Amino acid sequence: MGPLATADLYHRLVRHTPADSDQAHLPVLMWADPAVPDRIAALLGEGPSPVPPMVDGAAGSSVREQAARSCPADHEQKRASPLGRPSRAWLSASLSHTTPTTATSVPQESIMSHSSLDVPNAEGKKEPMSDLPPLAKKDTYKVGFAQVEANNPWRIAQTESMKAEAAKLGYQLVYTDAQSSAAKQVSDVNAMIAQGVDLIFLSPREEKPLIPAVRAAKDAGIPVVLLDRSVDLALAKPGVDYVTFIGSDFVMQGQRVGEWLAKNAKDKKKIIQLEGTAGSSPAMGRKKGFDDAVKAAGGFEIVASRSGDFSRDKGCQVAEALLKAHPGAQLIYAHNDEMAFGAIAALESVGKIPGKDVLVLSVDGGKEAVDAISRGKLAAAVECNPRFGPIAFETLKRYAAGDRVASWVKVTDKFFDASNAATEVAGAY
Repeated sequence: MGPLATADLYHRLVRHTPADSDQAHLPVLMWADPAVPDRIAALLGEGPSPVPPMVDGAAGSSVREQAARSCPADHEQKRASPLGRPSRAWLSASLSHTTPTTATSVPQESIMSHSSLDVPNAEGKKEPMSDLPPLAKKDTYKVGFAQVEANNPWRIAQTESMKAEAAKLGYQLVYTDAQSSAAKQVSDVNAMIAQGVDLIFLSPREEKPLIPAVRAAKDAGIPVVLLDRSVDLALAKPGVDYVTFIGSDFVMQGQRVGEWLAKNAKDKKKIIQLEGTAGSSPAMGRKKGFDDAVKAAGGFEIVASRSGDFSRDKGCQVAEALLKAHPGAQLIYAHNDEMAFGAIAALESVGKIPGKDVLVLSVDGGKEAVDAISRGKLAAAVECNPRFGPIAFETLKRYAAGDRVASWVKVTDKFFDASNAATEVAGAY
C-alpha cells in the first residue's frame, strides 16, 4: 500500500475509533508493523488478502489515539455502515495477533547525520535506525512549508520570515495554510508530495494526527523538518522519521512563568490557566513546566485550567466563564499572547483591572504584548521567537551538505517584564 493510501486509511480508522475504546490502538499499529495497513485494507474490502499473523500476543491497547466521534458498538458480527465498514470488535479480533513494536525515545540532545543514526534500545545496546531520505546539494530548491494557520501575529511573523528567507536564497517556496485543521494539514503535505518538493517544513497542529503526513513524506523520499511544534516521539523519531525539530523548550517556557510568579506574585495565589490547542506540543509543554514550577514553589492553587485553543476570541470566552466560576482568581496564565489579550478583555468586561486586581502572564512576547507589559496591563511574557526563516534554511543547507544535525535545534527565547519591556518593545515581532 502506498504512503498516501495508507495515510487516508489511517485517518478513516482514527475518525471511526473512539479514544476510550479497546480498539484505539489500531491506528498506531499501522506504523508499528508494515504489514498492518494492507491487512486493515483487506478487512475493509479494499486491498489484498490478509497476510498471516506475524507474532502471537495481545495488541498494545495502552496506546490511545485521539478520535473525533464514535459509532455504535457491535460485538457479535460485521455490521454494514455507509462505507461498508466492519465493526471495531471484528476488526480488532482480526488483528489480535499483531503486536506493535516498542518505540525507543531519542534523547533531545542526541546528534545524528542524515545518513543514519544509532540510538540505544531498551537493553541499552545501540541499533542502527532507518536511513532518512537524502537531499541533494544544489543551488536552488523547491521547498514546502505547511503552516498550521495564519490568523494571529505569531503565525504571520513566522510565515513572513520563511518567505523572506526563501526569496533571499532564490528558492521556490510552496506555502499552504491549514486553517487550524489537522486533516487539511495532512492533505496539504500530501499535495506537496505530489508536487515533488525537495524538502518539507512542517509546523504540526497536533502531535499525533500529523504522524501519517510525516511518514508519507519519508516513504516518498522527501525529508521533513518540524518547525515550532513537534510530534509524538513514541510514534515518530528525529533522525529516523524526520530530520529534526527546530523550536523552543516549551516546558522551560512554562517553568519560567511559574518561577516568576513564585518571586513576584506576593499575596496573589489563585490561578486560572488558559491552555493552548489540546494535543499540541506547546500546550502540553507549557502546562507541564508551569504546573511543576508552581507546585514546587508551594502556596499556589490552580483553580481552573481549560483550553482556549490559542485564540483571542475563545480565550476571552473561556476566561470570562472561568472568572464567573472563580471570582477570587488573582492570576491568569495564558499559553500565548492571543489568549492573554482575550483574558484582559474578559477582566475589563467584569470590572476588574488587569495588572492590579489580576496579573496576566503569557508566552510569545510579541510587540503588542511587550508594549502592554511596559504599560502595566500584562505582568510578564516569555518570548517564543517566530523568526524561523534563517535557522530553518540554514538547517536545510547543512543537511544537504551531509553535516550532522541535532535532533532538536533549540531556539533561544527572551523573558519580558517591567524591568526590560520599555527597551525591548522596538525589537519585538
